[in-house]
Amino acid sequence: METAVARILLGSAPLDEASMGTLAVFQWATGRRALTPVTEVSTGPGAPGRAELAEENRAALRQLHDWKLDLGARYFASGAALALAWLLGHIEQP
Repeated sequence: METAVARILLGSAPLDEASMGTLAVFQWATGRRALTPVTEVSTGPGAPGRAELAEENRAALRQLHDWKLDLGARYFASGAALALAWLLGHIEQP
């Protein structure tokens, strides 16, 4: 996961919303962020468990497909959903 975070942070351009969503998930998954990245709920200290990751992934997918949200929020949700799917073992690369 540290390699994936480094790839995001080493880019020369400012982070887009999808990259910010991915980075927020990685920070939360490693216990460096207290709030969930999509629903912004406090989960307390430490890294989340599989059930919390799955719940946040479902929330990200709901936001991704919510056409009432602005495009930036949906891009953030897209990056978060991909990162969460990777952490859950649903895809091979974030």
